Order: sequence, then C-alpha cells, then structure tokens
Amino acid sequence: MEIDRYGWKYIFNESDRINPFIIIPYKEYPIPETLSKIYALNDFSLDALLNSYVYATHPSEFNDLYDCHEQLIIYDDDQMISTFLQPALPQPEIERLLREKKSEIQKEIQPIFRDIMYRKIGVFSMTSDPNNILMWSYYSKHEGFLIEFNYKEFPFKFYGAFPVNYQEEIHPINISECDGSPGIPILYQTNIKHKGWEHESEWRLLIDAENDVMFSPEPRQLAKMGGRERKFSYPPTLIKSVALGNRFFHADELTPTSTYILDINLKINIEKKSLLLDFISHNNIQTYIAIKDNNLATLHFTKGEIQRIDYKRFRYNLVGS
Repeated sequence: MEIDRYGWKYIFNESDRINPFIIIPYKEYPIPETLSKIYALNDFSLDALLNSYVYATHPSEFNDLYDCHEQLIIYDDDQMISTFLQPALPQPEIERLLREKKSEIQKEIQPIFRDIMYRKIGVFSMTSDPNNILMWSYYSKHEGFLIEFNYKEFPFKFYGAFPVNYQEEIHPINISECDGSPGIPILYQTNIKHKGWEHESEWRLLIDAENDVMFSPEPRQLAKMGGRERKFSYPPTLIKSVALGNRFFHADELTPTSTYILDINLKINIEKKSLLLDFISHNNIQTYIAIKDNNLATLHFTKGEIQRIDYKRFRYNLVGS
C-alpha cells in the first residue's frame, strides 16, 4: 500500500515483518550514520544515560500539541470502525451507529485510536544537527548534554530513522485511502510537522513493543491497564560521543593547567554532574565541551577525554595532548 503527500511517498507492506514502513521524501535525504539527542540535566535524563535506555514517547507526551495530532487521521472506513468497536458492542448496535451517528463515531474514535495504537509503537526523536543553538537553548538552556548514538545498532525492534516532513499546511489522511489499514496513517501521523519546526532537522525512530504493549499515560482508563515501561535498553558502546553545553560548567569549575588540560572542580549541582562525568570516564566515551568564544552565531566544542580524580574532581584532556 502506498500514498503520496506533498511529494513524499508513504509505504506500508504488512507482509514484510522486518521493514514494513518506508518513507521516500520528495528529495534525497542521506541517512546519517549517527544521530543525536539533547537532554536537560535532570533526574530523568541522567537515569536514561546511567541505565542506558531510550524512551519510546507516546504522542500525548510531546511538547508540541499538534505533533501526531489525533485529527491527522479521519476514520471513514466502516469495516475498520466496526472491527474497532466489536470488543465493546454487539454487531447490530455497531451497524445502527454507523447508519445513524457515523460522524459522531468517527470523531470519538480519533483520540481513542491514537491512545491505543501507541501502546504498541513509541517515538524516539533525534537530530542530525547537534550544533543547533536554538535546540540547545530550549531543550537544555545550554546547561545539559547531548548524546550521539550509533542508533542503527540498537538491539530492540524499531523502524527508521525517518526524516520529518515539514509543511506550511498540514492536511489529514483518510483511512479509507489506506484500505482500512492503520499502517500508513501511523507512519504519516508520526512524520508530519509544521514548517516552523524545520530548524530541528529531526529524524525519528518508531520503536515496536513487539509482542507486548506499553504503558499509556492518557486517558486514565488505558493508564490503569498498565503495560511495559517505555524504556528500551542498549549497550553503552552505542554512544559515540557526549557533548556538554556552554553552561554545563560554571566558570569557577574549570581551570586550565596547560594548553591541553582543564582541571574540573565541581561546585554546583555536584551530584548530577559527578554521576554523568563518572559514567563518561568509566565507559571511555569521546567527549566535547562547549567553549565560549567571540563567534556569537555558532557553537564551538573542544574534543577531549574525561578522567576521574575523585567525586568532585575530574580532568579534561584535550585530544592531541
């Protein structure tokens, strides 16, 4: 099954168990070898790093209200509606509702369908532009960190990475165009965003819960049904590098001792910083530290390695020293 939107092709092949989802953009998007995610320095992001997992987000958790919006899919296929309602209603009642209250049923199904379908699928968003000043600003206020992933080697089941389709006007998709199958509607719903977000250079993985279902935060009825956590583990070796923002360290915490060495003496937010730096040091992860310079238009990172001295003290050895 294939449909075309804005010159992008959305393809779903149900018989392909390995790669049923395909997106072909209107122009060539070389698939990056690595992709990155910017995190604020908080308990949640630190837990994800230290325990080496990514979070398969449910659409109701997105910061953009219109991202994966329920109204992006119009449920105008009677057979699909009937199949959806069968566990709750007898067939004669379903047929009566389709005759007398079809439009109301379609609207009621939109949020319910989204909440249920994303118990099976979660979204993990990354960027191909790790030096984006705007993203560092509003995702971490430059106080956080960035992880560069060798995402292609993630051990859990996922589809993508898919580049996000950014458009000025966004139109819904009719499920009747897709033979009543939810495959392409899900692919489209997770891939289309307003052009105002284009600067994010976002790529997405669709993470599959496989034979399980995931916890759904909304609505309460689904939340009560439980499900596995939305955390999917990976080995730390799949972290290619970690970058630390311009405000990760306070100026008093860094002391140059030579051209190639920075002494780090933590004084602010000590516990979180120490745990993160210790993880980097223990796993020998390539590190970048943002350094302020006179160029106000771009971010400048120095490349080096973190060495632990004690709980509060670390050393940053610039590569080439």
